[in-house]
Amino acid sequence: MIKQMTRAEAKLVAEELFKLIKKDRQLGEKLVGAIRESVAEEMDEYFDTKSAAEFLGVSVHYIYKNIDDIPHTNIGKLHKFKRSSLAAFRSRI
Repeated sequence: MIKQMTRAEAKLVAEELFKLIKKDRQLGEKLVGAIRESVAEEMDEYFDTKSAAEFLGVSVHYIYKNIDDIPHTNIGKLHKFKRSSLAAFRSRI
């Protein structure tokens, strides 16, 4: 079970990260990048089939025809497509 951080604990962590960033700029840039990536994952948008097709610039028929190759999640009978996964897939097609 993961314990939720208190405000005081979060403040201490933030202060320590700030100190590390000031000491080592390259480490700081890596930390900021990792944090942005983590936040982006948490905030990632999901598309339905029609929206996924529009995002990829393909037809809905293409989506259904290639469903096994396109990263997606099934919720019941519905296909849901994560924006970041579609972006990675789009770079391969």
